[in-house]
Amino acid sequence: MNMKLTSTTTTTTVSTRKVYSMGNIRVTEVYANGRLTGQSITTKAPKQSHHLAYEPSSLYFLYYKDLSFLEDKDLARTHRTIPEPTNVDPTTFSTKDLKNVLAIHLGMDGNIYSIENTYPVPMWRYSDYISGFSSGRYDLNKVKAKLETIPWVKEVKIIDIPYYNADSCGRQAVEFYYKVPQAKMKKICDAFKGWKNDHAGHMGILRGIDLFGMKKFQLPERKED
Repeated sequence: MNMKLTSTTTTTTVSTRKVYSMGNIRVTEVYANGRLTGQSITTKAPKQSHHLAYEPSSLYFLYYKDLSFLEDKDLARTHRTIPEPTNVDPTTFSTKDLKNVLAIHLGMDGNIYSIENTYPVPMWRYSDYISGFSSGRYDLNKVKAKLETIPWVKEVKIIDIPYYNADSCGRQAVEFYYKVPQAKMKKICDAFKGWKNDHAGHMGILRGIDLFGMKKFQLPERKED
């Protein structure tokens, strides 16, 4: 026995797009048959307002009611405490709400951006032997002592590097958390020459900068036998 067509149903979806504007800020809502299916918040000129971001046109701003997750020390490397965003009511949305509108750009350039500020939002970051301070390249005791004097650095300790990564970089490293103050980050960003071939996910804005004043504790390069 073969299947026979017994009925045909055709439905029509009515799509509606609403855009609300306030200065350079836009709230866009998409509806399907009268039901809200998506909301986004954008700036009219992201390449100008957020030129420091890697691919600023891809910034996706959303509203986060509770910003306490920004204080999570492991936010930058785990992303686990990022809450679900909340839709806003465009008819009551005002400038006082902008502080809660963020673009989570961690997978692109390692940063989070506020829609009302060009510079990245200050957040805790983690450093260990990967692109950090290891015994093959630095005097770790001096590095540790220096880090412990910096008020925006915490939980400093010397750790053993796993055997599978222990090579010319040494067998130990300094592990710590740090949060670059806004004023210092602004100075660094103002001197930033822009993205070239950097891998954005490795916080390229800070690459090559002696952020902690450790250059003087570098060891002489070891010559290969």
